[in-house]
Amino acid sequence: MNLNLIIPFYFSEQPPPEAMMQLHKIADVEIGWLAIVYSMMNKITSADPLGPAVITLILDECPLPSKVRAVTVIRHVTFRR
Repeated sequence: MNLNLIIPFYFSEQPPPEAMMQLHKIADVEIGWLAIVYSMMNKITSADPLGPAVITLILDECPLPSKVRAVTVIRHVTFRR
């Protein structure tokens, strides 16, 4: 990932790009939110120094999940370790 692409988006007052808006629409349905989180867990490696920044950007734009969905993700992450 290129840090120069992420920093301007994070600090700008502009609306998010269309791709981010599409992710928001997908995440608006709880099963969509779960799919986005699982995809990030599988594709964004912990070795990538920008991984946490990308995850933060995406989750900041997504609606909050229900308690059930959040617990599902926590169990999945705990099981993977």
